[in-house]
Amino acid sequence: MICLLCAQHLKKNLTFGDLLFLKKEEGSLCLACYSSFEMIGEEHCPNCHKKGVSSSCQDCQLWCKEGVEVSHEAIFSYNQAMKDFFNSLQI
Repeated sequence: MICLLCAQHLKKNLTFGDLLFLKKEEGSLCLACYSSFEMIGEEHCPNCHKKGVSSSCQDCQLWCKEGVEVSHEAIFSYNQAMKDFFNSLQI
């Protein structure tokens, strides 16, 4: 298995089920690439999870005035590492 971002070879323990069912290797991330993702902290917009604001951000307020409800869930910020990750998933 290789890291989806840096192509480093990753060590994975095969299980009997992997061999029996000829399970295809799935892409994963090495620890270095995973640690480049930035987790969203406690202080974030409750609607879109934009970091650094504790109440509804300006973007969400604007969308609300337009009649659009924003309700997103996020764990990580959209930084360069996350952008690279999403680009690696495109076919």
